[in-house]
Amino acid sequence: MKRTLYVFLLIAINIASVFAHDIIVNSKGKSIYYNKLIDEMEVTFRGNSWGEFTNEYTGVIVIPTSVTYMNKEYTVTRIYYAAFCACSNLNAVTIPPSVTTIEVDAFKSCTSLGVVNLSKGLKKIESGAFQYCSRLNYIILPEGVTDIGSKSFAGCSSLTSIYCYNVTPNICANDAFDDKTYNTSTLIVPYGAKAAYQSAEGWKNFKNIEEMAPSSIHEVNTTENGIKTIDIYNSNGNKISELHKGINIIKYNNGKTKKILK
Repeated sequence: MKRTLYVFLLIAINIASVFAHDIIVNSKGKSIYYNKLIDEMEVTFRGNSWGEFTNEYTGVIVIPTSVTYMNKEYTVTRIYYAAFCACSNLNAVTIPPSVTTIEVDAFKSCTSLGVVNLSKGLKKIESGAFQYCSRLNYIILPEGVTDIGSKSFAGCSSLTSIYCYNVTPNICANDAFDDKTYNTSTLIVPYGAKAAYQSAEGWKNFKNIEEMAPSSIHEVNTTENGIKTIDIYNSNGNKISELHKGINIIKYNNGKTKKILK
């Protein structure tokens, strides 16, 4: 009997060690939880299982490219299953170029999530990754994303614009978005790619498909009529020194602002 109990406890301990987060790292004043893979790290939830803690991520989260554990540096390559799921006070997240995969339900039901900054290294967005992110107004899918899973953006009721930088349409599930988005939102694709998206599985569901201008950025430091640029901001409202790929907010000396896509 004692031997049976001992074996059971060993199994329980091993199971716990598989699912518990391995390390906690403070990044820009926020605690981020990680699982250690063989030579990499993945962002995960706090504790032994999803739902054990709620709202462990709040405000603005900036995921680093790498973390150090036991004097060894590990690249952050994945966002684990349900890592941020139902964190209702999460407002914005920046995902670094090192992350290639956002797993199933990673940001599902993050109802306050208004800004998601995806990087060019991203390849795969799995099923339900951003489902029910009801505050998300737009999403920029960088060049290089190859696969968008079922219901990835379903239930994103505020979504009005989807920017896709792939000239050739990537793999996109037929239900990656919901009917409301397909009918009322605008899919914005590279210049000359509209016809390809209109015939591609998943993408052809969009009623409104527009092309980016041949040159989305014109000279912003204009001196015409004395008007010139005084500040440039990213979509998070942070001042930046120069235009970056994505949405830029330009402030002019006449008090006006303009949103420009690069």
